[in-house]
Amino acid sequence: MAGPPGRSSSKAGWLGDAPAVFACFTRAEAWRRGFFGDWDPVRFFAGRGVLQLVGARARRLVRVDEALESRYGGDPTGLLADAGWDALRAVELLVDDIPGFRDRFPTPDGEVRFDKLARLCVGLMSERLPVDRVDELGVYPDYMLPRFLRHRGVLRYRRDLARAVDRRRLLPYGSQAEIAIRWATVHAADLLLAELHRLGNPVTSPQLDYHLWWSAVLGPDADRMGEHHRTLTLAY
Repeated sequence: MAGPPGRSSSKAGWLGDAPAVFACFTRAEAWRRGFFGDWDPVRFFAGRGVLQLVGARARRLVRVDEALESRYGGDPTGLLADAGWDALRAVELLVDDIPGFRDRFPTPDGEVRFDKLARLCVGLMSERLPVDRVDELGVYPDYMLPRFLRHRGVLRYRRDLARAVDRRRLLPYGSQAEIAIRWATVHAADLLLAELHRLGNPVTSPQLDYHLWWSAVLGPDADRMGEHHRTLTLAY
């Protein structure tokens, strides 16, 4: 769900959604070793909006910090080195070794492995570090990408699901409807990526993800796209 507006580093004003949360972590103090051992999450995430689950987020960050410290000496690049600088292997290590990155569900057709935060984490690190197979990460299934795809007519919800989304009813994390929306988002994006490549556009999956997300959150038509599905979770 949406994050709080946070003060931007420029004179542009206030930020909202994911940019606001990301901006909080650009502060130098957040990168000081041991910072999350003694911090004030309310002050850290302070803004003019509402950020859900602040207490749960704080506890999660402390556990992540402790796991990185115990397994990799506080250096996240150690995880990439153990993964052989392979994006997909790094995702698996995050899911297995670091609390809060597992985002998977059993289905009659097998396990669905979304692992949105793990994929996003590896994708972000790859912007500054030499990580292989980043293009195989796929798009990151959250709540804004399906909003954009639905607006464009790529996704069409069953009547009862459409009513629930449009009336802002919560879809429980791991429910059939929530899994279906996220799976359809990934599947649609894979088809779109394949068609773009067929047409000679070598866009990568992280680039496609950012374009879809930007269009849904910051693009000129963002305010006219209707409701996104709502799920109370830290998974995305």
